[in-house]
Amino acid sequence: MKKDYDFSKWDWMDDNDFMTYNDLILRLRKDLNDPEFFAYDLFVPHDEEEYQEVLESTREMMEIIRKRKGKTMTLKKLVEMEKRTMNRD
Repeated sequence: MKKDYDFSKWDWMDDNDFMTYNDLILRLRKDLNDPEFFAYDLFVPHDEEEYQEVLESTREMMEIIRKRKGKTMTLKKLVEMEKRTMNRD
């Protein structure tokens, strides 16, 4: 995520010139090799670099979910994961 991005002006799911939310879901399905993938409230990237960040974050989340099948995700773990995602350069 770009460090100079003003999150107060950010709407996560807004379409933009680079990609729509539907395009994002379709591309993630392809890149994750998961034709059933869907998620709400994902960040719609503004360029390829941001898309790669969304893809990597989504892979990390899916891996955590796979590892924890049948277990409850703690709020602490979710917050830690979100902080890691938001602090990437």
